Amino acid sequence: MATDNSGYPYLPMLAAGDLSAHAGKILQKNANADEVALATAATQKLIGILQNKPAAAGRAATVQVAGIAKVIAGAAVTAGALLTTNASGLAITFVPTAATVEWVIGIAMTGAVGANEVIEVLLLFQTVSTET
Repeated sequence: MATDNSGYPYLPMLAAGDLSAHAGKILQKNANADEVALATAATQKLIGILQNKPAAAGRAATVQVAGIAKVIAGAAVTAGALLTTNASGLAITFVPTAATVEWVIGIAMTGAVGANEVIEVLLLFQTVSTET
C-alpha cells in the first residue's frame, strides 16, 4: 500500500547525536530543549518517527508526529496491534509490563513477518499505566 506522507505534521528538532543510520526509527524526547535521541525503552517519552538522517549532534532532525508513518519493525507485527519501541528504536507489539508507565506510538496499519521490515503505523502517542 503506497502512502503519501506529504500532508502530515512534522516537528523540526535537533539530533542529540549521530542519527544518520536511524531514519524510520522511533525517537524519544531528550532532556535538552528541542533535542531528540533514538528511543531505547517503552518507558521513555516517545515523540515520533525520524524522517531524515542527521549525521551529528545539533543537526536538524525531521520528526513525524502525526498521521500514517513508515517505521521499521523490530519483530513480527500483526496489523491492528498497538506498537511501542524496542531497545533499538524499532517498532514492536506493545505488551504491558507490570507496575510501570509505558508509551504506545500507535496502531499498526500493515503487518511484518519479521524484523527490519518497513510497516505503516497510525501515530497516536499515548501513555499506558499498569501501576496500581
